[in-house]
Amino acid sequence: MEISSDFLVDRQASSSDIPVFTDSSSLLLSSSATVSQRPFPSYMDASSPASINNNPRAGSPIYVSPKELCGSLRSEDFCSSEKIDPEELTDFELLGRGSVCVLYNAMWKGSHVVIKRLPLAPRQQSEQFNDLLKEANIMRGLRHPNVLQYLGICWGGPFPSDVGLVMEYMSRGSLYEWIHSPVQFDVRTIRRICEDTAKGMWYLHSRVPPIIHRDLKSHNLLLDENLKVKVCDFGLSCYVRPGVSPEMTACGTPSWSAPEVLRSESYTMKADVYSFGVVLWELFARGDPYPGLGPMKIAFEVSTMSARPALQQGWPLQWTQLMELCWSENPAQRPDFKELLELFPQ
Repeated sequence: MEISSDFLVDRQASSSDIPVFTDSSSLLLSSSATVSQRPFPSYMDASSPASINNNPRAGSPIYVSPKELCGSLRSEDFCSSEKIDPEELTDFELLGRGSVCVLYNAMWKGSHVVIKRLPLAPRQQSEQFNDLLKEANIMRGLRHPNVLQYLGICWGGPFPSDVGLVMEYMSRGSLYEWIHSPVQFDVRTIRRICEDTAKGMWYLHSRVPPIIHRDLKSHNLLLDENLKVKVCDFGLSCYVRPGVSPEMTACGTPSWSAPEVLRSESYTMKADVYSFGVVLWELFARGDPYPGLGPMKIAFEVSTMSARPALQQGWPLQWTQLMELCWSENPAQRPDFKELLELFPQ
């Protein structure tokens, strides 16, 4: 079925009146306990309260001083082009703060960049430091038009006790911000956004070893001035190595997390496909999934009662069928991202 490009997706079409599933458990958090899903501007901090990562660490927390942490960074650990001299970074502008990281706009050798900075306060847990280095280690090997470019790492300079990842600047911010703006767009634009996202995710899944993103959502899809989409924020990502199961922990953001992830079951790259299905729903709904419900309630309903975001009448049938296919309860029934590129309606 051919879909008319005259089908406009208006911000006002996203109302909080979208019906949602009813509460069936008195043990769950009330809607007043919801965690705000407004994004950490443009580049979501994966450690914010909107995300979960139930990965218990063995033993007691290890505390080290900021000086010790930054002292452990050595230039020889990075290639010559990767270590960025902090004195070359100028014109800092605060973009926002997450629970762990602080985000800045800055200029680097005449180019606009973004810095994801980790302030290392006294008695800062070293696991946050290691998580940031893990993200840098993943990003340093990624090269694709639809994946955010990592430019390098810096420490010292204006923030002597901090370490930061330097990344390319995306002028239109996150897809979440764009969806929630007054701008109108049609189905052709939705298709372009979906194609870019699928290409970036196909690249990640086809790496050797493959990478599971584990926190795919509209907050972690960035737009440039031409509305090209790039996947970002690899703070919860992990490699899938042959014969070695990845850490099967409940992580990500409940509204976008696959049921098998929320149940802490074994999961595959198809968990990212489920998350993409929710992003597709966002593009048509112009709102948050499960409005008014808290994260614990959402996690319970999705993982135990097969709850999904509510579809609205009037949405193109082929697109709603694709959403439902992506968030199939059985991961094996979900297409991979290569297949999705062939399934997007024309």
